Amino acid sequence: MYAPVGRVSHEFTKDVEFHIDVVRCSGYPSIAEELGRVWFRRIMRFSWLTALHVKPAIENAHQKLVDALSSRNPDRAEAVMRAHIRHANDADLEALQHLLAQSVDA
Repeated sequence: MYAPVGRVSHEFTKDVEFHIDVVRCSGYPSIAEELGRVWFRRIMRFSWLTALHVKPAIENAHQKLVDALSSRNPDRAEAVMRAHIRHANDADLEALQHLLAQSVDA
């Protein structure tokens, strides 16, 4: 199931803020700044993909990440974050494939 995307949503903005806050709490402000730049590029990429459809986010993904970080188990936290990033990358790829398929059919 896909949800249409128009302009940057409130949920997406909160998603970006969450990730930057997690990194900021790690004590590495330069990494938080770089993450902000990465997210900005991602937002800009989506601003021109208005006709695409994206995978819905994994349910409770942020809570799962907070729980993993709170457990102070680095292996668990890494696994949860990698799964989260993989889902986002897969969603980006599917969105681009959807857009390309539409342009071929046109």
